[in-house]
Amino acid sequence: MSHSLNRISCKNCTVYSAYRANIIQPAQIRFSTIRVMLLPLIAIVIVIYMFKEVFPLEGPKEEIPSGFRSISADNISKADKVKNAFAEWHGCMVAKFEAERKDLMKLWMSFENMTRDCTAASEVSKIVLSPFENKDEIKYYVFGQNASDPSVVVSLGIGADITAELKLKDKLAKGSEFFGADPVVSPNDKLFGK
Repeated sequence: MSHSLNRISCKNCTVYSAYRANIIQPAQIRFSTIRVMLLPLIAIVIVIYMFKEVFPLEGPKEEIPSGFRSISADNISKADKVKNAFAEWHGCMVAKFEAERKDLMKLWMSFENMTRDCTAASEVSKIVLSPFENKDEIKYYVFGQNASDPSVVVSLGIGADITAELKLKDKLAKGSEFFGADPVVSPNDKLFGK
């Protein structure tokens, strides 16, 4: 069987997908940033949260040599809770993907509902997402427990609009860092440098 690369255009994006000839026809697909970005963003947030909980920025009160950090039982249990919540959510998503993997169009069209169902059925639903609006989309952020701790923000898909990131920057502690990734370099590199 031959494979071809078809271009699918939608309102705010261009998607390239490989389709088997005569099995799936290209179609107009409308999708939101949250549908595309939720899975990797949740994974990034969980990894950052786990790292901060296992290796806190502030060491214990007692004097220890610099470069060493203690890992308390409390920190490990918090990290385990996050890992278990993600593992539960991941297991649900894998089961739903397996059920739909033979019909890729159906899988794509039901992805948002799958994500919503698995989030509601797991402890991941307890993660509070704070919305920040751009001109054409909403980006979500998970604030840490201590508002005075600096944050690291990874923004995927800048899209020449950093309104949400600027709003978020005003809410975060001094020393917070922003990293952006976008396939379009100009003008996003200059915008994100702000």
